[in-house]
Amino acid sequence: MCVQLAKHVVGLGQQLVDNENQLTELVQISEAAPLLEEPGFKAMSAAKCLTAWSHHGRVRTEAEFASHAGVNPVPASSGNTVRYRFNRGGGRALNSALHLVAVSKMTHDPETRA
Repeated sequence: MCVQLAKHVVGLGQQLVDNENQLTELVQISEAAPLLEEPGFKAMSAAKCLTAWSHHGRVRTEAEFASHAGVNPVPASSGNTVRYRFNRGGGRALNSALHLVAVSKMTHDPETRA
């Protein structure tokens, strides 16, 4: 039983590698290909951004994309205090992808850290 389970786990690991390679190939021939050149972006993050963007004309500005991701500032002022908070709405998958990219860039990209 343990040998079968170990062989199954090894097979799943290889299947995961094959899926990642196939996704990378698909992203490289899509409109999201330039994202792969950016530090912090891998195929999965670029694919999530591509699916959120969907097609030409759906997201016309960076502000609309930020709103769709839930990372745009929203006024949270009261009285004389002027302040902003992040939008709590937006697509969770896109927000998650952007979060992972930001964490990766802060960890590995000296220009981002500076």
